[in-house]
Amino acid sequence: MKNVLSLIVLMFMCGGVSAQIVWEDAVADTARGFETEDDIETHNKVTFTTPGTYRWVRTFSSPCGVQSAICDKNTCYLETTDSANFDVVANESFDMIAHFYPFGNCCPQGVDLTLYVFKVDEPSVNSTMNFHLDLWCASANVAELESNPFTLSPNPATSEISISGDLSEVYDVTVSDLTGKTVEVSEIAPGKMNVAFLPKGTYLVTVLTENAVYTQRFLKL
Repeated sequence: MKNVLSLIVLMFMCGGVSAQIVWEDAVADTARGFETEDDIETHNKVTFTTPGTYRWVRTFSSPCGVQSAICDKNTCYLETTDSANFDVVANESFDMIAHFYPFGNCCPQGVDLTLYVFKVDEPSVNSTMNFHLDLWCASANVAELESNPFTLSPNPATSEISISGDLSEVYDVTVSDLTGKTVEVSEIAPGKMNVAFLPKGTYLVTVLTENAVYTQRFLKL
């Protein structure tokens, strides 16, 4: 039995000078996500009519083993980051993505996430997005993945990561951020990569072999 996530309620309400922050209807997708788990991500297109520096603040409630990542226009942040600034130009639009993924069990009590967005020098320009998700355990309509034969160490990492496993079968290794964008890393030795220059955050390491693709995540400190 696998963990499956479902978005059952998604709503938003705008406060202050809300016409300056415009959200479009969100689209939720369930896909193979972190490691071997399914995750759900909500793509929420937001447009800022007024340029400037904005800040998002997250409130996240999870009675079970569920974690979340928030992706703004710059990067993605895990549950350990509850707010961040970002700059926009007039009428700029982008996806603000919320990821939800289980951590070993289901969560029938549900999960609540609130994103409050406001203009730093003009807090009356603000908007609030509210999410509620119902989570349960059920059979997934996907093939079970093999156990990952590769491990990453150290994890978290500060300067370099090593891939342990049978590297003779590896065709390619890529590193990407949580939005799926590939990031450049330099190889120090077979199975060892320099990640010192990467910004702090969570990244995915994808290992391609002849018969399978394996993905693991690591935290860059």
